[in-house]
Amino acid sequence: MHVLTVSRWYPSHDAPFRGAFVADLVRALTATNAEVVVASWDAALLRGRRLTDLELERAVATWRSAVTAPESLNRPASWGAGAAVARLPEVDDAERSGWRDRVRAHAALLEPFVEALAERWPIDLVHAHTGVPDGLVAAGIAARLGVPLVVTEHASDAVRSITRDPALAAAYRRLLEGNTRLVAVSHATARGLAAALGVDAGLIQVIGNVVDTPAFTPTGAAARDPGELLFVGERSEKKGTDVLLAAMARLAADHPELRLRLIGRAPTLEIEAHWIALAMELGIADRLAFEGPADRAGVAAAMARAAVFVHPSPAETFGVVAAEAAASGLPVAATPSGGAEDVIGLDGALGTIAASHDPVDLARAVEDVLARRGDFDPAGMRRSIDERFSPPRVAAAYRRLYDGLSTDRLPTGSGEGAVGRAVPVTASGPARTGPPPGATFLLVGTQRGLLDRRLTQLSWQERSDLTVLTIRARGASPGGAGGVGSLVAVDPDGPFDLEMSRLAGPRLAGLPTVVARPLRLLLRPRAALARRRLRAQRDELRRRQLEWLVLEAWKRRSAAGAEAWLVALDPMDVLASRAALEAGARLAPGGMRWLADRLDAQASDAEQGAS
Repeated sequence: MHVLTVSRWYPSHDAPFRGAFVADLVRALTATNAEVVVASWDAALLRGRRLTDLELERAVATWRSAVTAPESLNRPASWGAGAAVARLPEVDDAERSGWRDRVRAHAALLEPFVEALAERWPIDLVHAHTGVPDGLVAAGIAARLGVPLVVTEHASDAVRSITRDPALAAAYRRLLEGNTRLVAVSHATARGLAAALGVDAGLIQVIGNVVDTPAFTPTGAAARDPGELLFVGERSEKKGTDVLLAAMARLAADHPELRLRLIGRAPTLEIEAHWIALAMELGIADRLAFEGPADRAGVAAAMARAAVFVHPSPAETFGVVAAEAAASGLPVAATPSGGAEDVIGLDGALGTIAASHDPVDLARAVEDVLARRGDFDPAGMRRSIDERFSPPRVAAAYRRLYDGLSTDRLPTGSGEGAVGRAVPVTASGPARTGPPPGATFLLVGTQRGLLDRRLTQLSWQERSDLTVLTIRARGASPGGAGGVGSLVAVDPDGPFDLEMSRLAGPRLAGLPTVVARPLRLLLRPRAALARRRLRAQRDELRRRQLEWLVLEAWKRRSAAGAEAWLVALDPMDVLASRAALEAGARLAPGGMRWLADRLDAQASDAEQGAS
């Protein structure tokens, strides 16, 4: 079975843990002899850029052509599930805020990508993760392909959004029609969706997330640190960090031996500083250890050592970390979040659900777990998670759902705007992934601040096959900035500045500006008029110069004979590449995430070849 997974949440070089539950399911499905291709996104930021609607459409149209190529797919080995993945540019316009705009932005490049993919890799089923925007976009695509659609809802704000917007509820309700099935990852999520949509909860199937149980070893109380509490996740209010710290402050008075270890990060440095300041204010700073994110092995080691896992989230559709803790034999103290009740249960065998979200009740739940720590059965806790959420169990549940839908497949080409299904291929997997070996890359990033942030997330800054072109800050030296070995910093205002300087004539030294300006106008009236005209042409001159600079950089990159691909970070960068594209350059079908996937895949291929 060929499954197209559509998910904006999928691990990437800059967010290797985001959407790990989607990657876990992809990996589990692959083990059932399913072939999976993942379509995900990379924000092509447009904030602060000045583009007309026509220019924006021209940039998106150029990307539309690029994403249809087989090279849109890569197989990164260091993150994700080892499946072929496309990173489609999503224009993140500051003017866009509604769900309809998000759906349109996703569809703009997903639709041409899928239609091209279906011609070389026949798609049997589409599986979208979250209803908005992924599910709504995938619904139209599945209808045109004439294949079934499964939508799994993970988003904790889905019920709230649907309840507030009748138009969204009407659009979402269509995911319950025809050859489509809506899945919730917990019973609480299913009940919430059913109430918001005004439908019978029986129409929504419940299948929990995959828990990678083999990665966690059940450990008994005797081998644990009796004073260590553990939290793993984003340090934010939506994950209950404020409640967690307040509960820790209450515990500190009666339990001086307790310490809290927090693994993860805050959304911003400012928010992280807030939590540190709050810990100091509460008098518990010396009891806390703020640590960065850890990979799965690091989380497993932490869960094998702690005495209690604390899960303070006010709302969760599932709660994978709580399930991982239980699989480790680590009892959980959690606030009632919806997902936690499904995972941990109310019988006390895996931990304790607090009476409310109040810090006092969470502290009492921690104390209850501590009082019973010798009574928990690590093997039984692991068995409970295995029987419900292990990769084979969840994959089997989805395969049963898939197979039931596949027997009811629509005729080929049915549905409005349907595309024909290709003759099945005999080779395993879709057509080739990534550019050919030996290809080189010119990364165009004219938003210097955005580029610098993105570059710090790459591990290949000194690669000889990667050149970065950006705008030089005024007064800075022309290159070598940003810690990148092969960086070209250009000044597209150079010709404008040179001509303005020529038209200015000799400087009137010693005179204040208010005197010099009218005097210059009196002495050289034609030059003053020319300068005024030149200022009006500045944007056009800058655009042409930038196009020429990108073209020249691409020619130098291609001079060695290797194919040089242009990688654009945002629509402005696509437009800046127009002259090079007209000269024969290839535009990459994605931005920084696509490039990182490609470089990682190349490194993996090289290692395999060496071995």
